[in-house]
Amino acid sequence: MTLTVLTGGFKACIAYFQPLKLARDAIVLLLELTPTARDATGLLVLRCHAAEPRAVPFKISRVLAASRRDSVKAVFLVTDGYSNGGDPRPAAEALKRHGVTIFTFGIRNGNVEELYDMASHPREEHSYILESFEEFEALARRALHEDLQTGSLVDQNPQACSSLCPAEDGGSCCDVHATCTCGTHTGHYLCTCQPGYYGTGLRGNCK
Repeated sequence: MTLTVLTGGFKACIAYFQPLKLARDAIVLLLELTPTARDATGLLVLRCHAAEPRAVPFKISRVLAASRRDSVKAVFLVTDGYSNGGDPRPAAEALKRHGVTIFTFGIRNGNVEELYDMASHPREEHSYILESFEEFEALARRALHEDLQTGSLVDQNPQACSSLCPAEDGGSCCDVHATCTCGTHTGHYLCTCQPGYYGTGLRGNCK
């Protein structure tokens, strides 16, 4: 499973499952939501570890021990809802006491109460119970925007992008090295940096 975080990057992934069963039975994603969690090429860092259920808290502790003190830490627990290594709630409470935010995702025919108890407060904002794995897959696709079509960008008159910056600014909202465009699928206007430049496309933001 892949999860994209725009404000930071993956630090570790811990997957555990019973022998001869699918890895989707449970996946724990441990994230450090910091913009510096990238390798030398700027790509997101992702390390995966396989573990038996009882070893998961130990694996998580090892990852946390190597994390930066000032980083925001979150655990995303995705499961069929049935714990198979004893009661996981004490381990979840220990993580929360160390400032880790826990999100739980499960299937309704599982142990919903257990997942709700493990989630951080307010629990109704950190626990997501779905009807089936198919529904979870659809949720993941929406979160990753994989179900969205990008379409193409059509050049527009610079005035079409005038709403993208404060009216009192005057002049063009787009950078001198950008073009006002419109997405054929989204219908939204945006300033797009020309080839050889990068940035938001707004005035002063194409480098």
